[in-house]
Amino acid sequence: VTLLGDAAHPMTPNLGQGAGQALVDAASLGEALARNPDPERALRVYERHRALPSAALVLASRLAGVAGQSENPGLIRLRDNAFRGAPDPLRRAGLERMLGYGG
Repeated sequence: VTLLGDAAHPMTPNLGQGAGQALVDAASLGEALARNPDPERALRVYERHRALPSAALVLASRLAGVAGQSENPGLIRLRDNAFRGAPDPLRRAGLERMLGYGG
């Protein structure tokens, strides 16, 4: 038995990645099953392949929620200035790294 999607890694909606990660899980599971004749081994391969990337997104989503939902005026100002001052290539690189694509 294995889990995928929200059952494996429920996350807050702050990054909009819940359904997308369920699709990545399904594709990864299908690939693992296609490459491994032993279903139990295929499940373990899938779990190892998806554990760290999905855990990173769960944490990033939670942190984005904390930052985005803060009601502390000082933290709001700090957050807004940090995002406003970050160069576009840096923001894009962070997003691409988090989502697992790009250069």
